[in-house]
Amino acid sequence: MPSENHERRILLPLTLLIAALWIPATVDYLLMRWMLIGLGMAFGLTMAVTAAPSTSLTRWHAGLFIMYLVHQFEEHGVDFLGRHYAFIDDINKTMGAKLGCGDALLCPMTPYAIMMVNTWVVWLPMVLALFLGERRVGIGIIAAGVPAVNGPVHIISSIIHQEYNPGVVTSIILFVPICIAYYRMVQPLLENPRRMIMLSVFYGVIVHVLLMGLAKPILVDHRLDAHFYGLAMFLLGFLPVVMGARGITIRRVV
Repeated sequence: MPSENHERRILLPLTLLIAALWIPATVDYLLMRWMLIGLGMAFGLTMAVTAAPSTSLTRWHAGLFIMYLVHQFEEHGVDFLGRHYAFIDDINKTMGAKLGCGDALLCPMTPYAIMMVNTWVVWLPMVLALFLGERRVGIGIIAAGVPAVNGPVHIISSIIHQEYNPGVVTSIILFVPICIAYYRMVQPLLENPRRMIMLSVFYGVIVHVLLMGLAKPILVDHRLDAHFYGLAMFLLGFLPVVMGARGITIRRVV
C-alpha cells in the first residue's frame, strides 16, 4: 500500500496543473499543444510502469490513462485519415445545428472547451486513480466510466453516420476491450461489484450529458463566461474521488 507521503506527493504537480490551466497566457499556449504533451506522457508513463516495480492495480490504472492519451491524439492530434485536430469539426458538424449554432464557427465546442474537457474530466481523475488507486480503488473504477461510455458513443456514431470519426479506431481496439477487462479484474476485489460498475457507467453517462448540456447555455447562448465551463469540467473531474470513496468495501488487496 502507498504511504501517506506517497499520496501527498501528488499535491504539488496537481496544484501546478490547476494553476496553469487558470492562467490565460498558459491556456493560450496549450490550446493546440496539450494533446502532444499527452502523447509524451503516454510514452513516459509506459516506460515508467514497465521499468519500475508496481502492483497490478497501478499497472491497470496506468493502462487506462495511457489508452486515453493515445485516444486523445487520434481525436485532437492526427487522426487515421491524416487530418490534424479533426475532432472539433466533427463534433460541431454533428451537434451545432441541434444546439442552435446556425452558421457560427467553432460552435458549440471551442478549442478552450475541448481542452477543459480533456484535461479536467480525463487527466485529473486518471492521475488521481494512478497515484491514489491502491488505497482508494473506487477512484479508478469511477474514472473508467468515461472511456467505457465514450467508446460506444464513438462506435455508435460511426455506424449511424456510416463514416469514420476521429477516435473510433482507438475506441474499438483500446477502449472496449480494456474497459471490459478492467471491470472483470476489479470484480473480485469488491463486495458489491455490480453496484460500483453501474456507478462507474453512470458517471460516464453524466459526463457526456453535461459536457454537451452545459455547452448550450455557456458556449452557445453565452449566459455565463466560458470560464464557467472550465470550472464545471474541473468539478466533474473531481467527482470520482467523492463517488469512489462512498459505500465501497474492499474484499481483498491486490
